[in-house]
Amino acid sequence: MSIYFGGKKVKEVYWAGRKVKEAWYMGKRIYNAFKLRVVTVTMDPAGAFMPPMWDTGSVAGDDTLVRSISEGGLYLAANATYTRTGGGGGLRYADSGESIAVGDMVRAGHRLVADPGTYVFTETRRKLVEVMPVTIEKWDAQDWLRSTLAGYGQDYKTVTELPFDIDSRNATDMSGMFDGCLSLTAVPQMDTRNVTNMGTMFSLCSALTVVPEMNTSRVTDMGFMFYGCRSLTAVPQMNTSQVTNMKLMFNNCRSLTSVPQMDTRNVTKMGAMFQRCSSLRTVPQMNTSRVTDMGFMFYGCSSLTAVPQMDTSRVTRFVRTFSQCPALTDENVALTIKRRGADTTDMIAESGLTREPFLTIE
Repeated sequence: MSIYFGGKKVKEVYWAGRKVKEAWYMGKRIYNAFKLRVVTVTMDPAGAFMPPMWDTGSVAGDDTLVRSISEGGLYLAANATYTRTGGGGGLRYADSGESIAVGDMVRAGHRLVADPGTYVFTETRRKLVEVMPVTIEKWDAQDWLRSTLAGYGQDYKTVTELPFDIDSRNATDMSGMFDGCLSLTAVPQMDTRNVTNMGTMFSLCSALTVVPEMNTSRVTDMGFMFYGCRSLTAVPQMNTSQVTNMKLMFNNCRSLTSVPQMDTRNVTKMGAMFQRCSSLRTVPQMNTSRVTDMGFMFYGCSSLTAVPQMDTSRVTRFVRTFSQCPALTDENVALTIKRRGADTTDMIAESGLTREPFLTIE
């Protein structure tokens, strides 16, 4: 028999001081802890059990819980608080013998013993906290999140809200962490003080509407970070002083109307950074003195009316930079210099520009 809790295999289970070899509920052998998330749990000598911290769900979607308890006792889940609201007979803590009357708060995680009967509690839920491993490396965050979700019976493609909070204080790499979470609408607040890589972190989170503020002071890679987040209307202010890669960072963020001011002094890659951001109206002033690639940077930004002057002294690729930007006009775009040999193929195709917007040609 294999039993899992929080995505981890439980090696041993004890009930009433004895090791449980087999567990049964309603005539069926239990192979997975999540089958215990039911409305009513009956404790009896046959071995149905409720180990500490195992959650049994609620009645009809509300916060009322019914427990039918035999002399074996019961543990309530540790990820919630409880108040006894009904039920006759005596209910007490096994370790102290202290009685629990109707209206009393119940200390979760302590075994309860009772006169046989049905007891009613109200429950206030708290999310469990899952800890990201210290040794997590590139793309491991994605594997960790998907396997942890699977442990809660959730699929990363269909989950709309994480059923747990995340302790990420030791994480250094969150690349691809939420990649492909197509139905996710929000993510919890996370401690990202040590993270250096956020590349592809929210890629293809097409239902994501909000992103929490994050400590990005050590991040160097934001490539593809919000790629395909087509429901995202705004992003928080971020410290981007260490970032070198912003390639496809906001690509296909169709609902994004603006982006915050960013420190881009160290960025070298901006290819397709805002491609197909069709609702984007403005972009902030950016330091582009180290950028070498601006290909497709504003391609398909159909609502964009102006671009602040940009230093293009090191840029060698301008392929389709302003293509399909019909609202741009010659007087509202200025690039400092066109280097000899720079590729400007279809740079202004299908745009409102009538000429390449360089102030100087080398």
